[in-house]
Amino acid sequence: MLGGLLYAASPRLNWPLLLQRTFAVDVLECPKCQGRMRVIAAIHEPAVASAILDCLGITDEVPSFARARDPTDDDGLLACADAN
Repeated sequence: MLGGLLYAASPRLNWPLLLQRTFAVDVLECPKCQGRMRVIAAIHEPAVASAILDCLGITDEVPSFARARDPTDDDGLLACADAN
């Protein structure tokens, strides 16, 4: 993986390296200029994170999730191979 650059030299890895190993994406590469970005703050307070998202016009509401479908429930969405 990248000439050995993604191998763990210690049991603890930083989050950008973990994301690169897992999703093959460099989260510290600027999407505009492809330069290197750096972390300037870590937001831990929910109220502060909410205020920042509000200023950016992004909702902080958690989306609702539908329950998983029962895979054994045959509701006609999957066609049977023997139905011909």
